[in-house]
Amino acid sequence: MKNLFVVFFLIIGYQKSLFAQKDKIPSNIEEAIQLLSVDVPDELKLKIKNTSDDSLLQLVEPFGGDYFALFSWAVKDSALGNYYKELKVYGSEKIQDVVLRAFKRYLNGEPINHEQIVLPIRLAQEKWEEEYKVRFTLDSLKGIYIPKDLDDCFRRLNELLRDSTKQLIKSYKEDKFVNEAHLTTGMQLRNNWKLWVGSRLTLYFNNLGIYHAEDMSGIILRSYHRYLLGRDLMLETQIKRYKYYWTISKKPEVENFPSNSGDLDFYKTFFYKSKRYGEGALHIADSDTLKGLWLFDYHLGWAKIPNEELLSGLKGKNFERLLKKLYKKYRIEINKK
Repeated sequence: MKNLFVVFFLIIGYQKSLFAQKDKIPSNIEEAIQLLSVDVPDELKLKIKNTSDDSLLQLVEPFGGDYFALFSWAVKDSALGNYYKELKVYGSEKIQDVVLRAFKRYLNGEPINHEQIVLPIRLAQEKWEEEYKVRFTLDSLKGIYIPKDLDDCFRRLNELLRDSTKQLIKSYKEDKFVNEAHLTTGMQLRNNWKLWVGSRLTLYFNNLGIYHAEDMSGIILRSYHRYLLGRDLMLETQIKRYKYYWTISKKPEVENFPSNSGDLDFYKTFFYKSKRYGEGALHIADSDTLKGLWLFDYHLGWAKIPNEELLSGLKGKNFERLLKKLYKKYRIEINKK
């Protein structure tokens, strides 16, 4: 189980491989092997040749190693992703697993029976799909234990992490730890505890009014840091903050558009710190019928400005003050559609 968290707290940063090919994405296994044979350093090739199939993923990002090319190839709707979709292999992790197993056989001069490599992974996925039908009640998914609540998260993390790692976490300032751990620790939480696809832990958070996987992992990270330091978790305050963020972030519905606006296309959002409200979000849209831009702010309402140049001063510490001046001149009372 600890191997699943091998990169769990690489909180120094999320760095891409210096030697990953960025421009070429293979469209099948043959092209993938050809590119890897050129791109992978000799040292990594040697490790791949001598690593068991079940541990190959630990040699690449984001599972423990620093080789990034495979991760960038295996994203959804990429050429390689679509190739494996046809073979009923889904997800970046499984695609990388198959490619690495095939590449290992190539490096060792062994026959590459691609279908033979794909079959057990495809069958495992079918088994997991059956699990997912009742995933909100199971204590394990894909063989990984899923905590039932926040206290259970702490218990599980305490089992998985060394004392030295816990001391490292405690040495970080809270915000710095949460921000730097987002793409390492947070990614492991979201993937292993199935926060994206659904589990009993997501159901726990849903019952608290939290629905986004990154919000869930953020609460776990921040709360665990506070737990280790013996501080109040202030869970209700954390939850209110995320709910507030989604409230101000939400663009207005069509039925709430001004009656004379035409069809609005919201193409940009500025988030800013507000002395009065804590945070704010200005949504900007253009119209298919009228010149100028429409502004919507949860706190300030609607405004209609003649051109985008008026937004050029909206930056930095003066954002809220300048925004209020803009609204004072251009704010409108609306009749809804």
